[in-house]
Amino acid sequence: MLGVIAMESGIRTTVTATLKADAPKEAHRFLKLPRAGLFALAGTALAVTVALGVALYGVYGYNRIYKGVSCEGVDLSGLTRPEAAALLGPLVFDSVRYPDETLTVRIDGHELAFGSGNTGARVVQDATAEDAAELAYRARREGGFFPRLGGLLNRGPVELAANSAGSVYINKELIFDMISKVTQQIETPAQPMQYARDGDTLTFTRPVGGLTVDPSPIAELVARRLEECDFAALTFSSSPVLPEAPDLDAVRNGVYEPPIDAEVTGSAEDGYSIQPHQAGTDMDIAPVRAWLDSSDGPDTLRVTLTHPQPEITQAYLNDRLFRDQLSRAQTDYASSTSGRKHNIKMASDDCNDWILLPGEQFSFGGAVGKITEARGYQQAGGYVGGKLVDDVVGGGICQVTSTIYYAALLADLKIVQRACHYMTVAYLPTGLDATFYDSGGGPDLVIENDKTYPIQLKVEATGRQIIVTFVGTKENDHTVTMERETLVTKPFETIYVNNPNLAAGASVTTTAGHTGYTVDTYRVIKDAKGNEISRTFEAKSTYRRVDAVVERGPEPPALPATPEPVTPAPTAEPTPIPEPEPTLPAILPTDGPPEPVSTPEPAETLPPPPVTEVPAIPPSEDFGED
Repeated sequence: MLGVIAMESGIRTTVTATLKADAPKEAHRFLKLPRAGLFALAGTALAVTVALGVALYGVYGYNRIYKGVSCEGVDLSGLTRPEAAALLGPLVFDSVRYPDETLTVRIDGHELAFGSGNTGARVVQDATAEDAAELAYRARREGGFFPRLGGLLNRGPVELAANSAGSVYINKELIFDMISKVTQQIETPAQPMQYARDGDTLTFTRPVGGLTVDPSPIAELVARRLEECDFAALTFSSSPVLPEAPDLDAVRNGVYEPPIDAEVTGSAEDGYSIQPHQAGTDMDIAPVRAWLDSSDGPDTLRVTLTHPQPEITQAYLNDRLFRDQLSRAQTDYASSTSGRKHNIKMASDDCNDWILLPGEQFSFGGAVGKITEARGYQQAGGYVGGKLVDDVVGGGICQVTSTIYYAALLADLKIVQRACHYMTVAYLPTGLDATFYDSGGGPDLVIENDKTYPIQLKVEATGRQIIVTFVGTKENDHTVTMERETLVTKPFETIYVNNPNLAAGASVTTTAGHTGYTVDTYRVIKDAKGNEISRTFEAKSTYRRVDAVVERGPEPPALPATPEPVTPAPTAEPTPIPEPEPTLPAILPTDGPPEPVSTPEPAETLPPPPVTEVPAIPPSEDFGED
C-alpha cells in the first residue's frame, strides 16, 4: 500500500491506492491500457514522488523558522536561528529594563529612597536571544513525521514570550548598609539612674530610656518589595528601651556604716577604759523611690544622709556600767587558824576588782598565781590524801574558790571549768563547792562573762567572812536558785585502833569521818513572779567516803566489887501461940566482909550520825568552815 499525506488549510487528507498482485486479469487489463493512460499514470506517480520528497525536505531538511512564528511581536518567519537571534537581541532582550521608580522608606523621620541606582536592581533573564531563536525554530516541529508535516503546512500564527523565565536581581547588602546607617543614628542606649556623693548629700539623676531599631527585618521587606516591583512607601518606628531598674538597696548598702557601741576595753594588767561610741551613716530610700515613680518630677534629687546613734552610747554605758548587783554569796571562817585566815585574805585580794568584758574568762589560778611560801602564803590545815594535815601551804584558799563559784552560779554566768572537793566541806552544801590545786594539770575554776555588759568580781575577806559579789548591768528581772538531788549516800564507819602510848582509857580521833555522796545540781531560773523559766543540769559532784579513825589507850585496871546492901525482909505481926522452944536465928552473920560488886566497862563511843544535807540557800547565807 502506498500512502500520500497532504496538508491543506489544516485538514489532513490521506490518499491510498491498492494493488493486488494476485489479480492477473486486472494487471493484464492494465497492460492493455492505451499509451495515453500509461503516461498519465506515470505522471501521477512522479507527482506523488516529488510531493513526498518535498514533504521530507520540509520536515527534515528545512532549517528555517516556519512561517507565522513571532516573538514579542517580531516576525521570524523564514529566518535561520542566528538571523532570528540577531534580530531579537536589540529589539527584545536588550530593551528590557528595571522600572525607573523608587521605593520610599521612612524611619522615625529619616527618609530613604531605594531604586535601581542604589540597590543594583536589574532584570536578569534566564533565556537569551539565542534561546528565543531556538524556541522559535522548534515551533510546530514537535512529534514524528506527520505531526511535523502538519506543522509545516499549518500557516497559523505562533507568538512566543521572550521574558517568560526572567527575574529581578537586588543587592541586599547595599540595602542593609543604607538602613543600618540610619538606625545607628536613631538608636540611643538607655541611661540608668546615676548618683554621686558630696559629703552628706547624695545627688540622684533620673534614669532615661533609649531607642532601638532592628535593621534586618526592614532590609528584608524593602528587598522583597523591590523584587516584586512594588514601590508603595513604607514607614517604620523605633522601639523604646527601658532603663535598668534602680537598685536602691545596693545604693544604701554602698553608703551604710553601722553605728558602733561604746565599750569597755583594756585588760586586768593595763587597766580598763571606755571606748567612745561612733555614729553610723544611713539613707532613707523612701523619697528616692517616690521620685522615681513620679513622671513629672525634676531630673535630679538630693538626699541628705542620716547618722543614727548606737544603742549603747558612752553616756548610756557610763550610766549603766557596774550599776547592779548580780549576785552575792558569803561563807564563814571566823574559827580558822591565823595561817588559814592569812591565806584566805591573800587569795581574796588577788581576785578582788577583777573585770570581765563580754566573752572574757576569769581563771582562779590565773588570778592568784603560784601558791608558794615565797609569795607569802602560809601553812595551814588541809586535806592531803584524804587526811587532815596542818602543814599545807595555802591551806584554806579553796573556800575562796567555792564562794566565788557559788556567787557565779547565782549570777547566771557560764561555768567553763570546775571540780568538787575530794570530801564534803562544812562551809557550803554538797554540789556547790569548787576546789583548786595549782600543781600542773590540777583543777581550776574558770568562769566566762556571757553577758552583754562587763561585769566586776568583788571579793572581800573580813576576818570572819568571805563576801563575793558580782556587779554589772541587769538585763532582766530573772533570779537563779540552785537545786540539788542526792543520788547516792555512803555513811562513814568508825575504826578503832589501840595505841599503848595513850593513857589507860583515853581515846583520840585521828581522822574525822566523812559521809560519801553523789549529787546532781540544777540551775533554775525564775521570773519576777516566781514562775520557772528554765531548769538546766549544772554538774555532778561525787564525794568520797572517809571512815573515822579513833585511837584508844589500854583498858584501865578493874576496881574492887562493892557489896550490895542487904535489906531485911519485913516481919509479920506475931500470932499468939503457945510459947515455943528456943530455935536458931534465920540469918546467920557471915565470917567476913561481903564480895565487892564489879563495875561494868564503859560502852563504846557510837559513830556520829550521817551528815544531813543543807537545802539550797540564798546568796547571803553563811556557812561554817571545815
